[in-house]
This record gives sequence, C-alpha cells and structure tokens, in this order.
Amino acid sequence: MDKVAIVNPDDLEKEALAAAAEARSLAALSEVEEVEPGDRAPILRRYLEVAPGARPHVPVDRHAPLVEFERIAGQFPVFQIIPAA
Repeated sequence: MDKVAIVNPDDLEKEALAAAAEARSLAALSEVEEVEPGDRAPILRRYLEVAPGARPHVPVDRHAPLVEFERIAGQFPVFQIIPAA
C-alpha cells in the first residue's frame, strides 16, 4: 500500500491519483482512503524528507520529533492508495 501526503487540500483527489499513476497504472487503482489523523505523523515527516517543495507549507521542521508532527497531523490530509486485488 502506498501512502501519500497532500499539502493542497483543494486538489486532494487529483494529487492522490497522480501519485498512484506514478506507482502503477490507473487501471490497477481500486480505492483511495483517507488516513486517520492519528496515523499521519510518520507519513508527514517522511514526506518532508523527500519533498523539499512541501517544506514551506508545513509548520514543522523535517527534523522535528514525531510529537511535533502529531500536533499538526489533523491539518494535513493523507491518503492511502489501495491497489486492486
């Protein structure tokens, strides 16, 4: 399963589908589910490690402890891409 952090809430579905297209063909995509806020912190931290362009949009330093990401996780939607079986 892939998990994708999204910074722009206006383009959530479009960005999640674009990420899925990079990982596998859209034909294999079966579902996109939102990750619960309590599970987002490690995903958001990893996202900031690999996506430098996202860093100015997230009010936590990428090297901050996980607890700092837990405090802001509810503000940033994250989606899980579930491939077709």
